[in-house]
Amino acid sequence: MERGSRWSREPCGGEVCAGVSRRAGFSGHLSGFRTGPPLLSGSQRVDLSTGNSRRTGRHGNCWDPPGSGQREAFVAESSGEKKHPASQRKLRRARRQGQVARSRELAGAAAATAVVVSLAWQVPGLVQRLLKFTQSCLSRQPVPAAEPVWSGVLTELTRTLALVGGAGMLAGALVAVAQVGFNFNLRLRLSTIDPVQGMKRMFSASRFVDLALMLLKLVACALLGAALVVPFLLELLAEARELDVLVGATAGILLRLAAVMCLLGLLQGGFDWWLQRRRHLRRMRMNDQELRQENKEQEGDPHIRQERRRQHRQLLQGVGMSSLSRARVVVVNPTHVAVALAYRPEEDEAPWVIVSGWAERARAIKGEAERLGIAVVQQVGLARSLVRLEWGEEVPEESYQAVAEIIRAVESLDRSAGADLPRTRVLQ
Repeated sequence: MERGSRWSREPCGGEVCAGVSRRAGFSGHLSGFRTGPPLLSGSQRVDLSTGNSRRTGRHGNCWDPPGSGQREAFVAESSGEKKHPASQRKLRRARRQGQVARSRELAGAAAATAVVVSLAWQVPGLVQRLLKFTQSCLSRQPVPAAEPVWSGVLTELTRTLALVGGAGMLAGALVAVAQVGFNFNLRLRLSTIDPVQGMKRMFSASRFVDLALMLLKLVACALLGAALVVPFLLELLAEARELDVLVGATAGILLRLAAVMCLLGLLQGGFDWWLQRRRHLRRMRMNDQELRQENKEQEGDPHIRQERRRQHRQLLQGVGMSSLSRARVVVVNPTHVAVALAYRPEEDEAPWVIVSGWAERARAIKGEAERLGIAVVQQVGLARSLVRLEWGEEVPEESYQAVAEIIRAVESLDRSAGADLPRTRVLQ
């Protein structure tokens, strides 16, 4: 854990934070040249959340304690405006209820495209059989000779219709699954059969947008159809051709027209899917109250709590514990609170907190300190006061005297006892 920048003179609520004065202040307490408040007893406690004391973080930023000065006025809640995007939890809940973004236009366009492709693959053989049957009928062959042709045509027609219909249904189903996945909801919602809600949906803005898009698509299809078919009809009427040539040319122009229509339908279906998804996300937006309720429910999720406990265990073995070897002393209370303080006179203006914690973390800090041979001092009031500080934050001025007494006592015992010094010391 690296220390922050040096203290600098900068405004702090109308006052000036003087780093030189603070450094001289703690060093004076430590050297015994400056008097200060008496050493805290085991029952005393310093309240760092009120009063005129000032704290400075490890990066030299001044901090005004809460409660000093006029508090800001309470800001009223939002009037239900849905300005927050929907959370993943709300989207999953809506999905289970069948509220998803889907485009029927895209599924229909995909099914139509599959039908056209299947027809283009199957129609040539079917046309040949129909021509053969027609020629046999026109040549007035006996009926028994025409029966095999008729049977073959019916078989070919049935197979073609089955393949074309199956391809269309399969393509539509695949596109529907690609949009929303396998989402089956058999629950009956009364809002779907409510006539009042039905009238509202019928005359809603989204319905008018859908109607406008449908009319636009019909106009575009009509214009494209006219541009492709009219020249062909004029050419067909101007020239006399054989039957098979006319049938082949007609099938070709129809397939070309169908391909253009399918391409237009796919483009319109893609736009409709984007529009439906945008509408769905807009309907799922949350207001301030819904967002707070969502956060509250997330806090109570057992999986979230389990993940936090796992992160807490990792934190006990993380950066703070790995930096504990730099601590000068650990102040405890005696088992529920532990604060590790570091102080190097040539580098630090005042002692600062390396790591601190309650309960399990406090026991882990104390055990690691004893393993490393760091002095563990029991001082109830001081430990409860310092545990409120952030990691990397320096000790406030009102605790200078107490911390200086502890550091002087530890240094004195180190010099007098050496290696035989007990690792846990209780300072009354």
